[in-house]
Amino acid sequence: MTVESGLVAFLAAKTDLVSARIYPQILPETCTFPALTYQLISAIPDYDLTGPSDLTQARIQITIWGRSAAAYLDVKTLAAKVKGYLSGYSGTWGSLEIQGVFLEGEMDVMVISPEANILQSRAVQVDATILYR
Repeated sequence: MTVESGLVAFLAAKTDLVSARIYPQILPETCTFPALTYQLISAIPDYDLTGPSDLTQARIQITIWGRSAAAYLDVKTLAAKVKGYLSGYSGTWGSLEIQGVFLEGEMDVMVISPEANILQSRAVQVDATILYR
């Protein structure tokens, strides 16, 4: 199991989020909102004084998407739920042992249609570091 597939299974199991609307990197053209995307930013193997350990530190970005300007508060609420589930989590995701999930930052995003110069969607990006083996 990859850390990405573990994350997706963990978040999809939370019934108050977005169900199965969790996609790698890019939203599908025809997608129901709200939805989440995720991408692996980096995966760094851990080392100790004897060499490589069995730990990996992954940085993952999760983006929570809403369709319109009116969805802004809904997206912020959903982002708070995602952060609440992840922050400080330790346990298992399938065959992965999660040592800890640490939130690194958050950023609001607006997507504006270049043709019509109107707001297309709102999003919140959440960066997290996941230490796992």
